[in-house]
Amino acid sequence: MTKSLLNEVEACVLDIAKKVQSGNIFFIVKTSDAAFNNYLIKKLNEKGIFSSVINSNSLDQVSLSPTNTLPDKEIQLVDLFSLSDNMFVFLQERLKMKKQKGSFQIYLISNYQFQRLSRIEDKESFFSSLVFLSEYYSSANQEVLKDEINLEKLPKRAVSQILELLNSKTISLSKLIFFFSNKNLELENPDEGEYSWINELSTGEFLDNRGEVFLNQASTSIPLETIQAFFRGFIFIEASQAFCLELEVSEIHAYTQAPQAQLDLLIQLCIDSSYRLLELNQNRYKISIPEYVTEWKNFKRWITNEETAYKQFKQLEVLAGGYFEGTGTLLSKEQIDQALGLTEELFSTYNWEEKYKVDKSLLSSYVLLSQNNLDEIIKAQQKKRASLIKNSIRISIAVSIAFLVSSFTALLAYLERNSAIEQQEIAIQSKNEAEQARVIAEKERLEAIKARENEQDALRVAESERQLALDAKGQAESQRMLAIDALIQAKKSEQEASIAKDVAQKNAILANEAKITAQINFETSEKLRNQQEARATALEALGFFANNNYEVGIEMVRNAYQKNLSNGGFPLQSDIFNALLNGINTTKTKDSEKNLGLPAKLLSLSKDKEKIAVYTINGELSVFSLPSFEMISAIKTGYLKSFEFLNSSELLGKDITGKLVFIDLRLGTTSDLTTLWPELSTTQLFRAYGQENTWLAKHADGKILAYEYQGKNGFVLKNQDKTLAQKNELPPPLFWVEGSEFYQASLSLDQPQLLYKAVSPIHSLSWSSTHKTWLLGLENGQILSVDPTKEKATESFAIHATKVSQLVTLPYAHNTELMISTGFDGGLIFFVFDKNIPLSTSISSRIKFQGHRSWITGFTVDVTKKIAYSISNDRTLKVWPLEINELLQK
Repeated sequence: MTKSLLNEVEACVLDIAKKVQSGNIFFIVKTSDAAFNNYLIKKLNEKGIFSSVINSNSLDQVSLSPTNTLPDKEIQLVDLFSLSDNMFVFLQERLKMKKQKGSFQIYLISNYQFQRLSRIEDKESFFSSLVFLSEYYSSANQEVLKDEINLEKLPKRAVSQILELLNSKTISLSKLIFFFSNKNLELENPDEGEYSWINELSTGEFLDNRGEVFLNQASTSIPLETIQAFFRGFIFIEASQAFCLELEVSEIHAYTQAPQAQLDLLIQLCIDSSYRLLELNQNRYKISIPEYVTEWKNFKRWITNEETAYKQFKQLEVLAGGYFEGTGTLLSKEQIDQALGLTEELFSTYNWEEKYKVDKSLLSSYVLLSQNNLDEIIKAQQKKRASLIKNSIRISIAVSIAFLVSSFTALLAYLERNSAIEQQEIAIQSKNEAEQARVIAEKERLEAIKARENEQDALRVAESERQLALDAKGQAESQRMLAIDALIQAKKSEQEASIAKDVAQKNAILANEAKITAQINFETSEKLRNQQEARATALEALGFFANNNYEVGIEMVRNAYQKNLSNGGFPLQSDIFNALLNGINTTKTKDSEKNLGLPAKLLSLSKDKEKIAVYTINGELSVFSLPSFEMISAIKTGYLKSFEFLNSSELLGKDITGKLVFIDLRLGTTSDLTTLWPELSTTQLFRAYGQENTWLAKHADGKILAYEYQGKNGFVLKNQDKTLAQKNELPPPLFWVEGSEFYQASLSLDQPQLLYKAVSPIHSLSWSSTHKTWLLGLENGQILSVDPTKEKATESFAIHATKVSQLVTLPYAHNTELMISTGFDGGLIFFVFDKNIPLSTSISSRIKFQGHRSWITGFTVDVTKKIAYSISNDRTLKVWPLEINELLQK
């Protein structure tokens, strides 16, 4: 077994030597296992690959030309234990050499340094110039363990279990060596039973117990908070990852701010062989056993505290940055309490100003402003509460008066009720007298009826005789009437037959019309069914896109579009249009996104559509050429609140204080706009809509003037053309936004008209030529439509959960108009406007794309090419192809 392992180690060393001597390798990346790193570097030195090994963090030592400092064809190994910004730039330059010739240096770096260097632009060159010691771990680990521990004295079953743990990478060599040096095991006793000490080794109880013993001993003379701060100093949090650092004594003191005597005692205890928490190498200390970070429960909890505090700090930093950039808000009372506790911990217990380069003044100013704002809110609430108390007293008096009035009314109603009861008794008495009079009258009526019956008997005898005479006459009359009835019945039957004929003809006509209507309804239902099938096919195509089966999905979208169109459906029906947009974007996947490296805040497209400028939170304006996205220039502009192109090489910006900034791309410079401005008293500048290249400036006296930018002449006052006024051909009106107010005025600006005042600040504005209305995007997530020709003609639609950051409208396919809305919820919402479809219906049939992982901060469109560009806080610039005709043409 020894011979085989030894051959494997030699093969690893020879493989590393071959790569290093090729001149293509610049870096060797260490593992987290210190014992394995030291062993393999020692083997490389024994082979004579390196002429010398130095430990340095000085740029002077590593930036010397190797041909001047080393003999010919010699290789020097430089162990870098820190990576300054200057060193980072130097190593980037070294990578551009592609291949090293003659004598040169190889740099030994940790995993944390590797993570930092992996962010360079030329990643392919970087990754091809690396050697990872972790690649050789499985081949050499048993040899290191054999050199340190006499495995032959252990039972074979125990050795097998230890090697299985080692090969599965669930335990490090450093931990194994430390374990066997601290355990008094009877290695010569070949007990074939259960090995409880192996369970302790694999479950992590061993290092947790050692850590607790260390904590009990150290806490007798050192406060627990100082111990926690000491160990947190060796952990650096970046994004969602934690890295172990290598620190000098001065750095440990700077990170923890503990007394020197306590630090010296802690360091001595940590490097003691009983604990082996830290390892000393050339005046640098680092965590010696990587499992301490995960298996010592107290250490894990301290790291979790660091990660939690770091996340809270990042959230607070984002809120503060957003507020000072003009897009965020101040803190609430609960948030202020949390922020005060967080800043007190970071700036007192832990020196984050030194460790994470925290901007203490930014956070302190933000929290102070939030406290002042909260005090003002509380004072306003107290005034409001006092006013409510006064109002409640007035209401109580009014209620008492109303109660008295209602009581008096109830008394009057009671008196009227008694009067009504008396009148009811009189009415009952009158009813009884009337009943007695009726009984007397009934008796008199019966007597009159009896006299009349006697008279009727005599009349009956006379009537019987007269009736005999009339019978003969009646029979003759009866025969005549029967003949007349028969004649009438015959005429009636003739009329009924004629009517039946007319009804039959009408029924035939109705039956024919019903047949035609049924055919039309059938054809209409078939078209509707085909339209629904086209929609279902489009929805099914989305599933193929989700499974990366683009070819089948795109063919289904094309068929769905043609089927819907041929059956009379709206060409850009929402489900089909959604699938078309998905199809376009899936075919342009490789060109749809660019990583900016930093969160982006502002975006602008040049007038000739050949350049795009992006402003990121580091105060830098980057200009790229289109469509290659090759960087043209990068200018440090400081903090900007807004900017846009004046022409292909000049931009106009506004910083967070409201100061106007002029940016020249040809010279790569920025200057104060007052050098080009004809009026030094300008306080605000607005972009005018309605006329190209027109700007509105508000001066200190409140007067608003219109200007036009004319290159070298700067901004020139723009007057109304009097010849047009004489011909009654006035130029179109100007529109602009001031906060939450939307204005309209003629070029003379004599009487600006307030078209609409919104309940929330207006952040975006766009004109719909289809519906002849302005569309306003508000900070509260609503979109308003305002018709400038009608008074109070507005519609409101709640679209986004938060601020509507951008609205853009452009002419689209099938004589329609496309509106795109972006918001802080990271979504893009598409609306299709058609002159035959009301605006409210178009809004309700919108479709949404989740364009970014965070809020969208900028959006612009190349109307001619139907290409949109968006930036976001998620550090990306995305391209959105919108020309559906390219997809529909096979």
